[in-house]
Amino acid sequence: MYFFVTSRNNRKLRALKRHDRSKYHGPFHPDPNYQPERFRRGYEYPANVPRANTILPSGGLNPLDAKDLPNRNIRLVSLISDQPKSSTQSLMTKSSTTNTTSTTTTEPTTSSRRALPRVSTTKAAPSPKAPSGGGSKREPSKEGKSAPAKLPGGASLPLPTMKPSIRKKFIEDEIERIGIKLEEKPNTNHWEIAKDWLRVRSVYPQNHQGLGALMFAMTKTKIMKADILTRGTQLKMMFYLQGNQRAIFKPKRYEREHVIKGNAYDGYDRHNGEIASFHLDRILNFRRAPIVVGRKINLEIEILPVATQRLKDTFKKKNGNTCFYGQCYYCKETELACGHGEIMEGSLTLWLADTFTLEKVRHPYQRTYRDDKTAKWETDPDYCSVYVKPNPPYDKGVRFLDLIDMAIFDFIIGNADRHHYEVWADQPESMIILLDNAKSFGNPHHDELSILAPVAQCCLLRKSTFDRLVELKELGGLMTKMLIEATRTDPISPILHKKHIEAINRRMPIIFQTLTKCVQENGRDAVIVESWKRPES
Repeated sequence: MYFFVTSRNNRKLRALKRHDRSKYHGPFHPDPNYQPERFRRGYEYPANVPRANTILPSGGLNPLDAKDLPNRNIRLVSLISDQPKSSTQSLMTKSSTTNTTSTTTTEPTTSSRRALPRVSTTKAAPSPKAPSGGGSKREPSKEGKSAPAKLPGGASLPLPTMKPSIRKKFIEDEIERIGIKLEEKPNTNHWEIAKDWLRVRSVYPQNHQGLGALMFAMTKTKIMKADILTRGTQLKMMFYLQGNQRAIFKPKRYEREHVIKGNAYDGYDRHNGEIASFHLDRILNFRRAPIVVGRKINLEIEILPVATQRLKDTFKKKNGNTCFYGQCYYCKETELACGHGEIMEGSLTLWLADTFTLEKVRHPYQRTYRDDKTAKWETDPDYCSVYVKPNPPYDKGVRFLDLIDMAIFDFIIGNADRHHYEVWADQPESMIILLDNAKSFGNPHHDELSILAPVAQCCLLRKSTFDRLVELKELGGLMTKMLIEATRTDPISPILHKKHIEAINRRMPIIFQTLTKCVQENGRDAVIVESWKRPES
């Protein structure tokens, strides 16, 4: 028995035997870890539609349940359309917040590169609506079937649906896969294992039983030396663990329910944000963030006896609690980090092995951090096309698409403090390493849309990232379900307050709204790409 899939340019049909489907990746799925066959089992197609048209132009199947079709936004249908469409609704360029009824928008424009004005935190908006002119609602069809989706211009595209049983099994498998069992594995050199994992394009493997044992070792291994880490603006300590392994400790400064007011980059580092960001990096399958786990330490027993003198000099007692203020750009004796008695909670980040040398690079979308001055990218709609795309290292290779991935990652976690980033020096194919994610999950009621400026202005996204976002968004809030499971066994769980979980679910449609605007104006093939190289002029 045969089934058909469309080729990349929608011109040729290729017949594949059913038993060969699980082996097929082709140009659509270059990542060997991606498993499109898991979406193809259990699908049923409209009887009156040729099979060749049931595969989306993206190369994969859209995992939607027929029961969800009446409520599904037409945004995704626009994204999979190959036909560009003129804009009928502007992309929101002001920050949106929950619990109010108004939003600030800009006038519609035909430019595909959009400047995002200075954001405001005073207005709020409900979840963004779909762009107008995008078809009509459909009645739910019988279980396992789907009605053709109406596209702009009267075109239609049948959407294959996943049987409820297959859908449920896939969600259960993903949640089980992302869970981590922290357990002791004696007679194992965990630090060497972590070093062996390090690659030019990844920090750790997608799935490895050794990850749980490594994280367990991070929480239990004896601290041989503790010192100040003056690098950066925030308070932290450097631990030297038994076995000659370094790790960075960021202390708890806020309770889980605390809300950071003011600018999106204000406040102390959030240790729990560092932990949650690492697991979101796993869920997105980026694998570009250092390994992080929560740890509770006894400051009097584990730290002070092995602390350097310059660290000891910053320790104080306050209200019966042991505290310290360290040394950093913003560290002050009046702003202490205190434990609960002698016990302090924090995040522990594994120091990256010296296999490669880190190189620090200024982010092209760096903020001014001044209320009286805006950055050029905030006001110039041509900023990306003039100052980013044509210039090295963004004119070819992986760097530019990594930059877009990082913008989406930062928007989900609410990190507006990415003024620099790190790559491996002298490695042209180096990933952008997602270091220092603790300025995340500060205000669950605020969506900092300016973080998406690279996406909105540059209008490019790596296809594997798009495919993963579709999976996570459409399968019933799978991202947050996986995040809850991934952090469930952490020593300082729960990691995030439920309001931050809700914020993640709220931000996902905003990402798709931004992409939809790009696709409407440029066409899908110009936005969702496998690779990037600046066209020759």
